[in-house]
Amino acid sequence: MNTNLLDVAGAANLVSTPQIIIGTAQLPRGVPGGQTGKHWHDGSALMLEPLIAWPTSSTGGEPLIRGQLWDAVLIQDTFAGDTTTTFDSHNWIALTDTDSSDRATLFIVTP
Repeated sequence: MNTNLLDVAGAANLVSTPQIIIGTAQLPRGVPGGQTGKHWHDGSALMLEPLIAWPTSSTGGEPLIRGQLWDAVLIQDTFAGDTTTTFDSHNWIALTDTDSSDRATLFIVTP
């Protein structure tokens, strides 16, 4: 069982609180105007396993990867929240809404 506790008393310095890792740091920086995300040569969006991370003891500490979200996918493109789609024999719904800074959307499996 994970025994790390992180008590956040205020809204300041929340840079290292629980977060989803967007693992595209190895890709070129910057996105040209009009580009909605990171895509393969055929135009399909890059899909990644969503990893979750948080620091051990303080909000200023290094966030350490603790695991991944089950039945979820991080798609490197912008989608409106509650967008539904079907792929990989599952129904999916977007949890995040048009993230124009990271250009990524978190989808989870729905029944």
